[in-house]
Amino acid sequence: MRPPREKGALGKRRARERLEKKMLEAGLTPPPAPQQRMSTQTVAPAPAAAAPAPRAPPAAAAPAAGAGAAAPPLLEGAPISMPERWRKVPVCDRPNRWREGVSQEECDAAAGRPTRKKAASMVPSELSPSDLGTTPAAPPSTNYKDVVPQLVSLQDFIEANQISDVRRRLVVVKYYSPQCKACLKIAAKYRRLALDLADDVDCFEVDTVASRPLVKFMNVTKVPSIQIFDPAGIVRLGDSPCMPQDFDRVRHKIDVARTSIKRRRKIHAWVGTSYGDELARINEERRDVPRGSRT
Repeated sequence: MRPPREKGALGKRRARERLEKKMLEAGLTPPPAPQQRMSTQTVAPAPAAAAPAPRAPPAAAAPAAGAGAAAPPLLEGAPISMPERWRKVPVCDRPNRWREGVSQEECDAAAGRPTRKKAASMVPSELSPSDLGTTPAAPPSTNYKDVVPQLVSLQDFIEANQISDVRRRLVVVKYYSPQCKACLKIAAKYRRLALDLADDVDCFEVDTVASRPLVKFMNVTKVPSIQIFDPAGIVRLGDSPCMPQDFDRVRHKIDVARTSIKRRRKIHAWVGTSYGDELARINEERRDVPRGSRT
């Protein structure tokens, strides 16, 4: 019987053959090959194969008793028990398959809501969100363009002041340029200002590139800048640059104007600059100019 080969013998033999070949090419005599060590392990002869015993016929498997017994297979069409998590939930709050025979009409009647047939016969004005089983209207959007609308023309500016006058709110307008880095830095602060003061202040913004007539009329020379208006007569109460480091000072000016519009609004026409009549006159003149002509 061939002795078992030593681990790594094939790699060693090939390495030795390469070494001998290089030595012969260089004119050297290769060393003699080492003697292969014989393994002292004795291999016992394999026992003779015994004749196969006759196979007994398979017996019916009896169910094992105890904790290790296998669960019986599920029968097709057998009822499925309700999950434990739904047993602690009121019947009408469960899915339909676990309501135990209670219909949606019965749940509506128990909750005091009109049934579907009754709701279909009611006038829409008589229905409330709870009657229809719907949730109330979603809260107002916090998207920047919704919180801070953009004014483009003189007409937009006049209409915005008219609406704010009816609602008795202060008007704050930010002037910016798309290429201004400082304008981008205060955008988040201005949005937060509009959200915090949404009860009594309407915040707008004007692109100085797209709204040159409005910017020229308001005498805006720097961006970013803020102007504060009393919408009654479009009276300017404040005008200030609004760099990122100046935003706290601008916020203080807005707070002072909020207090003034509630307590001393009658004096605004004397202490501020009114643009209402002049804006209305310019806007009417622009309407009379035919479209496409230059003025």
